[in-house]
Amino acid sequence: MLRRCLPSPRITTRRVRLLSTTASDRLVGYSPMAQGGPVNTNSTYIPTEKDVTTAGGVWAPTSAKRDALAEFKTAAAGKSLDEQATKEEKLDLYLVDGMVLIGKCTDGSLLNLSDPADKMNAVETWWMKEKVTEDTLLYQVQWKERLTDLSKKMDALLASMPADRCLRDIRDYMDAQDTLTDEDKKQETPLGERAFPLMTGLDGEELTQQKVTEENLEQAISRFRLIMAQEAAKMLIERWDHLTTPSDHDVDRAAVQGIDLTKQDKVLSHLQMQLVLESFIQGDCASRVESLWGMFNKEGDGLLDEDKMNMVCELAIEPVGKALERLHDESLAASPARKVLEEFSATPPSMGWREGRKDTAIKKNLKKMFRTTCKYHFRDEVEVNHRLRCIYAWANKKHQDNKIESVHVEEQGLTGRKRYVELKPKISLEEFREVQRIHFTHLDRVAQEFLKSYREDILIKQGKGRRRSEFYRESALFLTVVAIADFIITSL
Repeated sequence: MLRRCLPSPRITTRRVRLLSTTASDRLVGYSPMAQGGPVNTNSTYIPTEKDVTTAGGVWAPTSAKRDALAEFKTAAAGKSLDEQATKEEKLDLYLVDGMVLIGKCTDGSLLNLSDPADKMNAVETWWMKEKVTEDTLLYQVQWKERLTDLSKKMDALLASMPADRCLRDIRDYMDAQDTLTDEDKKQETPLGERAFPLMTGLDGEELTQQKVTEENLEQAISRFRLIMAQEAAKMLIERWDHLTTPSDHDVDRAAVQGIDLTKQDKVLSHLQMQLVLESFIQGDCASRVESLWGMFNKEGDGLLDEDKMNMVCELAIEPVGKALERLHDESLAASPARKVLEEFSATPPSMGWREGRKDTAIKKNLKKMFRTTCKYHFRDEVEVNHRLRCIYAWANKKHQDNKIESVHVEEQGLTGRKRYVELKPKISLEEFREVQRIHFTHLDRVAQEFLKSYREDILIKQGKGRRRSEFYRESALFLTVVAIADFIITSL
């Protein structure tokens, strides 16, 4: 979490007041930062990471995960944690690496897909047939019916891309960029041409196996995109009230402007809903934020208040996590957790009762670990709430000249009393992006963030297992030596 460092007792009250008035909008007032080093108090200046550290504030100053990884790396004696993993443990790491490649292709890149793209475009064609000539407003019943029909269309497309076929060899997916030399990396090769499998088959079957695996990779990426769009549709159905209920800032502004929000129908834009779903099925992380921003911007001025800005980021992250959970479960179900690919070809090998039970237990633990990662990573490790609060505070908002407007509003009724209202400035997408690219880059690689954290959890679990085994060995050796010494002493 962001740490608040209290002022030194030697600083006078006047000095503390002076710092608060000159740097409140930059570091001290809106964010739990500490003062200490020099801070640029220019009203148009956005603090850098160095400024944040200089001021005494850091993102997530304590992390049990990072401490555990550092401890295991120190005890590795020059070896990486991947090198210390056994052959079976590496299969779990390979699984995550395959999912990382899929996530990388959906976060910021687009593969040139052939047949899978045609299947995904079928949803687009269906949308176009249903669209009207001009944008309409969707009421709650229409909204749910529309998204329910869309989810059924996606179920049919997912059935045409069986998970057991395209995800069976997910442990062999890897990015060739990781194995290229510096000279090769200078050549900008499209990601679709750089993605290839780690070959584990026979040399004579290499070309055929690579072709099949690349087709499976395309199918897997398309399947993941469809799952994301489906999860986004479910999220929009579940969040209808949140999307249509005016925020506290909306209520205050309506009171100032004399607008009665109770008489307004709860509707959403049909076109904006289409753009949101299209961004999940075809776009990258940036396009998802942009489409959600447009959906919340009912006034059409491109400005949102702080609450809606936070909700945009939340809705851009949540469907990706849910989709990754489904992809992870399908990947585990497609092949055994502890069988290497070369040990079977087209169909998974048959396992006995004992092996099957062990395989089920391993998959259950992996699923539980991944769900925990998706639930807590952005909240605890990334500190998304604090980052968003600082982004809003540090952004150079032109609306209201980046100032809070204080007004008094007459309350309805016979009392004639006035209510004090503070109208905070709104923020545009460009102003949000300006700070987000510095302090919240995780939003541009959501899937990779989830999977990176999951991989670290696996490495920590494997490190604890090795340490526990070493402890058992040392304990057994100690007891053996003590028993032998005791036997020798008693026999004298």
